[in-house]
Amino acid sequence: MANPLNLAPQFCNVLLSSFFVIFVLGPVSVTPLQDKPITASIDAKWKSTPYLLETSEFLSREDGEFFWKFVEEVVNEDPDEKKEREKFTSGDNSLAFDSAIRIASQYLSKEKVALLKYALALRFHSPAIEMKYQIANETGIPANCDTFVDIHGEVTCAVDSIYSLLKEADGRSKPNVYQFDNHYPGSDNAPITAILYGDFSATKFVSFHSALKALASQNKVDYILRHFLPISPQRRQVRLSGYGAELAIKSTEYKAEDDSKVSAAPGSGSATDGGADSQDEGDVQGFLFNKLNTLHPELKAQLKEYKQHLLSSTRELEPLKVWQLQDLSYQAGQRVIAAGPADCLNVLQDVSQDFPSHARSLVKTKVADDFRQEVTQNQRMLRDHGTAEPGDSAFYLNGIQLEVDVLDMFNVFDTLRHEIHQMEGISSITGLKESGDIRRFIELELGAKDTEYAVDIRDSAVLWVNDLEKDTRYREWSHSVHDLLRPTFPGMLRQVARNFHNLVLVVNASQIQPTREHTSSRNLLRMAESLLVHSTPIRIGIVFVTKDGEDVSGMDDPNVAMMRAFNYISRNKDAATALSFMTDVYSRVGDAGTLTADVVIDMLKKKYRDLLVSDVFDDDSEYDDGRILAMDFYRRIGVKELPAVLYNGIPLSTDEIADDNVFEESFFARIAKKTQTFQRDVYHGRLQEGQDVTEYLMTGSHILSRLNSRILSKAKPTYARLLAGSLGDSLASALHYVARRDDIADTIQQLTVWTVGDFDAPEGRQLALNALQHARDDPDVRISLIANSKQIPGPVTIAAITALNRLRGQYQGLSQDPNSLSNLDQDLPNNMIHQVPIKSLPQEWLWCETWCDDASKKKAKTIDLCNNPMTKEPKLQAAQRIVSEWKGYDDEVRQVMEDWEKQTEEPKKKPGHEHTDL
Repeated sequence: MANPLNLAPQFCNVLLSSFFVIFVLGPVSVTPLQDKPITASIDAKWKSTPYLLETSEFLSREDGEFFWKFVEEVVNEDPDEKKEREKFTSGDNSLAFDSAIRIASQYLSKEKVALLKYALALRFHSPAIEMKYQIANETGIPANCDTFVDIHGEVTCAVDSIYSLLKEADGRSKPNVYQFDNHYPGSDNAPITAILYGDFSATKFVSFHSALKALASQNKVDYILRHFLPISPQRRQVRLSGYGAELAIKSTEYKAEDDSKVSAAPGSGSATDGGADSQDEGDVQGFLFNKLNTLHPELKAQLKEYKQHLLSSTRELEPLKVWQLQDLSYQAGQRVIAAGPADCLNVLQDVSQDFPSHARSLVKTKVADDFRQEVTQNQRMLRDHGTAEPGDSAFYLNGIQLEVDVLDMFNVFDTLRHEIHQMEGISSITGLKESGDIRRFIELELGAKDTEYAVDIRDSAVLWVNDLEKDTRYREWSHSVHDLLRPTFPGMLRQVARNFHNLVLVVNASQIQPTREHTSSRNLLRMAESLLVHSTPIRIGIVFVTKDGEDVSGMDDPNVAMMRAFNYISRNKDAATALSFMTDVYSRVGDAGTLTADVVIDMLKKKYRDLLVSDVFDDDSEYDDGRILAMDFYRRIGVKELPAVLYNGIPLSTDEIADDNVFEESFFARIAKKTQTFQRDVYHGRLQEGQDVTEYLMTGSHILSRLNSRILSKAKPTYARLLAGSLGDSLASALHYVARRDDIADTIQQLTVWTVGDFDAPEGRQLALNALQHARDDPDVRISLIANSKQIPGPVTIAAITALNRLRGQYQGLSQDPNSLSNLDQDLPNNMIHQVPIKSLPQEWLWCETWCDDASKKKAKTIDLCNNPMTKEPKLQAAQRIVSEWKGYDDEVRQVMEDWEKQTEEPKKKPGHEHTDL
């Protein structure tokens, strides 16, 4: 696989601003930085661990088999090289590092080798080795023993003692086994567990490993290897990487000074001498570079490099003017960009870690106009996506935003490992090899991970019950968006007369009873009225989903009747009264009642006595407006069942409307979360006074004209990365088996045979036939046929698999019927003969009373005494009735058996053994 991560040359030109840095994976050349006056080092509490052992832990997390291959490679390496490495007792020297990388490169891609080097630099797996040492310490370390074996609680330092301990192991309890343990392949199910503690890079380890490997191969022991390093004074503490130390020095002595008499520092300029740009014209540590560039134009590149060197080497801390601080962040960014792709990260580190020392030289840096425009564009882009504000810091890795507050190198390592797995998986599936192709998959996506798409609610299908900005009931409320920033008690909604929160109910008004998945339309409408009555700052809208045909009448359809009654009251009174009328109808019907059109008409007639029923509820009613639009809106929101709830156009999930309590909690939780977004937008000026709030809500990038659940579904497919050892388990769970059916229920086959072959070839079909015949003769065997064609499966393989699948489906269907169980062997082919071309014998060769008549019995050559599921007649009794000569044959056989039993059971009398009863 080509390196998809080699983006370092383009790094500094990708995205760098005065307030954030985006890190892109890739190798970066290292140049020595200037020595700092103070150097801090951090050591761990435990002793150093060898690189070879840390590498094995890295490989163990990649693939269990890689671990054991690595161990074998180290065990069997050149003895001279091993002795040379053992001269260094620490095990974390350059020789051990090179050996670890060389051996691991056989199993890892170039990207993972680079990740391994990163892990070794961080000492990422050193704690895991120390943990196993502590486990060994709790087990009990024998004296003067560098390598030992624990067999069910008994410990030995001698290879010869292993075999004697195995004989007595059954009487002792097994040791604790952990998820992180490395089991020798194929030995997991062995009856005895043997745990080897040692350093596999040491010479003494070889004999123990060879003995336990041989036993594990014979399935006598479950061989587990745990790292163990004896305490040695030569081993120093582990030097940790990825940490930093900050030295904060504060002067507590304050002096009063008249700044009007302080002269400006040489070369610092003044507020009126041209500003920051004029600083570029002055000297840098005595060199006039403008003059030098004029005199030696052919040396401009070298002079620029030397100037940057002088600027970066300036360590003098001098006071700066206020106006010099205005562009300081831009100038710092420009300095990093000017360093070039090879050194930009090092310059960034040096400037950010020792900023005061560089400040004087930074103010002399001229900021290019295109860089300033790029920074402004980056600020706007991140601000619009809500991921970072100007002045914030952000860290992106392949588009994944990592929290800066909790960021450390170990989080970066875990994310790197995950990303490399993803990239290699994509490469292996798609065949993409070029870095340019794979780079498409790692382009930065700065949108929120949990983006929820919404539909535009500025639609005529939505019948709004209230409007916070226009209704008189909210005239006492503040209309200022800045009131969102006003502090309030936790959980309280701020009473601002702006339509920030919009609740749209898409309902079937005739739905009274809730379902198992969600609440009913009636309950939602009742809750909406409660929100309205209690003056909750929420705008409520209703979409009535009814039949969309032409001949729809409210005289017999209660859903249509409710919609037209709502429209009638809204026109003659207001929508709030119409909603109240609907809840009154629900109260009259009750919880267990059924809503009918007559109930709606009767209640509306009582409320409006001059009502002409035909004008409102007939087919040509003028109060039928919006019905077709509502149906179209319902199809566009992408929900499958009613009712549906939209918050600011975002459909709530089924779980969020499971019942009334869940809906209330989830809905107000959404309001609280969205209020924070409104507050942030108001604070940063993106939402201002006089701005149409609805327009503001409906112009985001997440607003779509139609929602498709298949395209926008958040459910992510899960992928299981199977190790070679677990492939068999995965395959076994997916196979179907053929076995002989006996009368004994719940028969368990002791032997499983997988028959793998090319069934389009004669030898493959012969192999399958032999396997099936063996399964027919042996009740303890089950067979699975696995097609393994050379190219694509041929017609024979496809036909066989299709036939078996159909037979299996028919078998499962028949086996559910207890009447078919006794006759299943005959019912199965008889039911399938019209679907699968089964070769069947002529009727005279397989006569059965169940499906043959008595007239054809005269020509029958074989008679199958199959059970009749209708009569349940015993087979022997049926045989005597069906076959006339059966009774004679049966009597003759019975007589022969009785004679034989008499001969075998007659006692043999011997002399001297007679008894006479007294």
